[in-house]
Amino acid sequence: EMTVRIQADADCPITNQPFRLLSKFGFSELRTIRVTPFPIVAEDATGPTAVPNTNGLTFCGVLESGDIDRYEIALKEGGRLSVEVEAVRLGYELLDTVLKIYDPHGKLLTRVDDDPLFQQDPVASIVATESGKYLVEVNETNYQGSSDSYYALHIGAFPRPSVVFPAGGRLGQQLALQLIDADGRRETQMIRLPIEMPSEGFQLQTDPSGGSSIPTPLPFRLSKMEAVRESEPNNTPAEAQALVISPAAFDGIIDYTGDVDWFRLRIRQSALLPRRIRIETFADSIGSPIDTMLKLFDSEGRLVATNDDWGSHDSRIEFTPAENTEYLVAVSDKLGGGKRNSVYRVEVNAAEPRITAFLPRPDRVTQDAQVISIPQGNRIVKRVGIKREYVDGEVTLQFQDLPPGVY
Repeated sequence: EMTVRIQADADCPITNQPFRLLSKFGFSELRTIRVTPFPIVAEDATGPTAVPNTNGLTFCGVLESGDIDRYEIALKEGGRLSVEVEAVRLGYELLDTVLKIYDPHGKLLTRVDDDPLFQQDPVASIVATESGKYLVEVNETNYQGSSDSYYALHIGAFPRPSVVFPAGGRLGQQLALQLIDADGRRETQMIRLPIEMPSEGFQLQTDPSGGSSIPTPLPFRLSKMEAVRESEPNNTPAEAQALVISPAAFDGIIDYTGDVDWFRLRIRQSALLPRRIRIETFADSIGSPIDTMLKLFDSEGRLVATNDDWGSHDSRIEFTPAENTEYLVAVSDKLGGGKRNSVYRVEVNAAEPRITAFLPRPDRVTQDAQVISIPQGNRIVKRVGIKREYVDGEVTLQFQDLPPGVY
């Protein structure tokens, strides 16, 4: 056992950072440390932890078997209380937590188990309807746990949007983003997007000026595409919003039950024809609560193609368009639902040939945080999978920029 002091640079990304310890005996296993924009505080194991009313604090806690950890905070009427739990995302134990918030009279205001944005890690944000002490509870869903069941609890008056609208933007663009809570409350914030695509991907961190930074970045589609926001009414084919594809994207919200958004695609022959076209939605992958349904019609209203899921809960249609033909695209929720935070983004582009190398894993969902550990002076056998899209022939793998001594 050892005690290690780790300092995060001021520009360190707000996320889980992996690290190993190196000694004369070798490397330790890979571990992660959570970098947060807020001060770190330990939970009070003797009773409800008193929380000062600040922009944000991060409490580090442990859920033993049967534990219910409680946090108490005094709010004034109209004050905001945002709470986010990180447990599964920390990577220690499969700690599935439940979050509850009670008003000053002990009435349950909200209970969150799973969340579309963070999956098994719950998040909630409320506005106090009266002044008094509010109680926050955290427990494992089956009241299990152990001494290794660590969690981080972010709590304070910070904004905690469930999604942003629009859900994507063009490189170098200045955008007025709407931060939308799960109950539909909105806050607008201006942001300047990077002029180049970051090598490690991109997530959206709101402006920390004034202490308003969110504790966890939001998924965001950064691209070179011009984008159009939906303009109501667009609920019928006759009201379909026109969009010239060269390529381009459009952003919308399925904001009430039964809402269907219609778009008219005018594909310029010089831009994409006669190449195969890909129409792809992004909703579940960016934390939206909807399961999109995508339908494509020709200019006469005949159904050309439809798709519900394409490797995830998001939809994709690929087709080869006829010359000088307009198409209608309908976007909806599979079950006909809709909420004020049910945002989506649709990107239309040529279906380019693509080869992707990946490390096979049981769920084959993501390659995030996948590593290959090679013992010093030894070797390891690892399978590498290849995914082809519109490519034939043999594939030769070449590994570049390997660490010194690895070949």
